[in-house]
Amino acid sequence: MSKIDKIIEFLIKGLIFVLPLFFLPWTNEFFEFNKQRLLFLIVPLIAFLTLLKIFKGDKKFFFKSAHLDIPAVTFLVVVGLSSIFSIDKFSSFFGYYGRFSDAWIGWFGCILFYFVISNFVSSKKCITSIIELLLYSYSIILIFSFFSLFNLWEKIFINLKFVPISFNPIGGSLEWMAVYGSIMTVLLFAFLFLRSREGESHYNEKRIEKRKFLGLLLQKIFWAMILFLSLAFLECLKKENKFK
Repeated sequence: MSKIDKIIEFLIKGLIFVLPLFFLPWTNEFFEFNKQRLLFLIVPLIAFLTLLKIFKGDKKFFFKSAHLDIPAVTFLVVVGLSSIFSIDKFSSFFGYYGRFSDAWIGWFGCILFYFVISNFVSSKKCITSIIELLLYSYSIILIFSFFSLFNLWEKIFINLKFVPISFNPIGGSLEWMAVYGSIMTVLLFAFLFLRSREGESHYNEKRIEKRKFLGLLLQKIFWAMILFLSLAFLECLKKENKFK
C-alpha cells in the first residue's frame, strides 16, 4: 500500500468516526453546519488524492460501479435543476440558517462521499472495519445522550451557557438522537448477529485460536451491552415523553 493509499484510508475512516461526533460551540449553529463544513473539507481532499494517484500512473486504481450510482447521480441532477429554477437560488444551492442539509451542495457532498467509500471498499473485512468505526462513534454519542436524558450536563457545566440541556453530538435535541439511535440500533443488531455467525463458523471449523476466540467473545459482549443501552435509551425517551 502506497503512502497516498494510507492517507486516503486514514481520512475516510477518520471522517466516518469523527463526523457524527463533530460539533463546534463557537458558531451560531453547533451541529449540522459544522458537520457539513467538515464533510466539504475532507471529501474533496480525498477526491484530489485519488486523482493524484491516477496522474502518478497507479495501475491499481480503477472505478467500481454499483447499482446505486445511476440513481445517485440522477437525484443530484434533478436537485440541481430544481435549484437552478428556484425562486431563491442561493438558499436552494447553499441552504439557509437553521436548515443546511436540504441544499444542493449538501447532497453533492454526501453523494461524493458515497462514491469515495464505494471505491474504497475492497473486501468484506474493509466493510466490517467501517461499520465498527461507525458503531464505536455511536457508542460515545450514546453516552453523551444518557447524560442529557438525566440532566447531568446541568450539573457538570453549571457556568457554561452554550451547553443545552438536550445536548448530544448529533443535534440540538433528543428527537434527532432518537431517529439516529433507531437506525443505529438496527445496524448494531444486524452487525452483532453476523459477527456471531462468523465466530461460530470459525470455531466449528477449528480454524480459530483460543486467544482470538476470547477476543471475539469479548467483542460480542461489548456490542451486546451497547445494543442493550441503545434499546434502553429509546425506551427511556418514550417513557419520559422526550419526543413525540
